Amino acid sequence: MTELEILSRFVSEGMTPTAAEAMWGNIYPESGGEANRVQGDFSPTRIVSKSYTKDVDEGRISPYSFAHDSRGYGLVQWTFWSRKQGLLNYAKAHGKSIGDTAMQVDYIVVELKSDFPGLWQYLTVTDNLYEATRRICVEFERPAINNVDARFAAAQAAQKVWDAAQVEPPKVNDFWPPRTVDKTMSGPDVAALQALLTAHGYTVRTISGVFDEATEISARKYQADHSLDVDGIVGPKTWASLLSMG
Repeated sequence: MTELEILSRFVSEGMTPTAAEAMWGNIYPESGGEANRVQGDFSPTRIVSKSYTKDVDEGRISPYSFAHDSRGYGLVQWTFWSRKQGLLNYAKAHGKSIGDTAMQVDYIVVELKSDFPGLWQYLTVTDNLYEATRRICVEFERPAINNVDARFAAAQAAQKVWDAAQVEPPKVNDFWPPRTVDKTMSGPDVAALQALLTAHGYTVRTISGVFDEATEISARKYQADHSLDVDGIVGPKTWASLLSMG
């Protein structure tokens, strides 16, 4: 996954763009965004990391050894045994390699929601990049990280990546006829949906083109208020209702 794809996935799970950028500010200094990276592997080929990942996936490194070897691993360099064990369990439960990037991004969200609920709640509403970066450093990291400024610089760089990629106002022929869209999707038609919901008085976090949690909540409210199937999936009937502006 690219940096932008990782940012978008965090946003689709409920983080504000600011929070996603702050999380990248934590990820990049730890691993360079490489999900299969093991602590201490600075070789250009990442041969040690690739071998370590394969050995874990294929059982040559046992689950106990992986959890207890005190080697940082993955996007955020999980090190503490219970967090590495949780990561491994999550990967196996979803049939993924321990080094799968999307799986690790999802697991970060799982950890935040289950083990750091106060921080997670903050990350769903914040627009303060420095404070979000600082709180991730001192609350999510174990042990806490104090070099906030370096991570803030990485977060600021991520902010530029996100801002540069924002969806331009869509043209009708870019998305007509509109697709059926839901929380797994992004694109100009999703931006059009967000604009229509806003026009009808239903709040979305931002017209980003990413079908995030706030968009789903507003879509469900709109469907409930207009006697449509309340499933958060915007298909022909919901589109027709939104476009009627009635």
